[in-house]
Amino acid sequence: MWTNSLGMRFVPVGKVWVCVWETRLQDFQAFYDATRHNAGPAWRDPGFKQTASEPVVEVGWNDAMAFCQWLTGKEAQEKVLEMATYRLPMQTEWLQALNEGYDSGPYLWGKVWPLPSNLANLADNISYDRHLFTAPAGSYRPAKNGIYDLVGNVWEWCQDGSGQQRAVLGESWLQYPGSDFSTGFQRSLTPESRGQDIGFRIVLVPSPVN
Repeated sequence: MWTNSLGMRFVPVGKVWVCVWETRLQDFQAFYDATRHNAGPAWRDPGFKQTASEPVVEVGWNDAMAFCQWLTGKEAQEKVLEMATYRLPMQTEWLQALNEGYDSGPYLWGKVWPLPSNLANLADNISYDRHLFTAPAGSYRPAKNGIYDLVGNVWEWCQDGSGQQRAVLGESWLQYPGSDFSTGFQRSLTPESRGQDIGFRIVLVPSPVN
């Protein structure tokens, strides 16, 4: 495991290092304080209260890309990184993290139905989770590779897509467990799209310098 200058933790998955948490409000706040990037007002007030360790929401693909570019430059200047770059995960990288984290099965989390308790922050009327909206980083059981919230909490932007569309993966706190939780299910959105349940996770390539 490796920790960057913002306290974001990373683990190796294939040829990249994947952040174990979705990008938190405190991480995006540091980016905004340094750049005054215009991501609109909703990320600071999405319609519900958030703590600093909850995932930032109401951010588009372009906002996530700007965050990655800023963090790469910041840590290169601070000599935290050498010949390394932050970016969003490719869909194949995201799915590799998922596949390494959970047993193979028809659902994102494997073969078990219904969803085991304390595994993910999803919408429900029973007892799958403890949060009405977003949950702080690390609130739920991590996958076997140490990565949190690959299932639930917020949809996560991926680097790639098709044409003017970009993919989001992982489901969110607004989704009810059901047939659309099949492995590989995704949504395609325009880069400008934002929402109360849309955030992002970042990766680092190549390996960080220790």
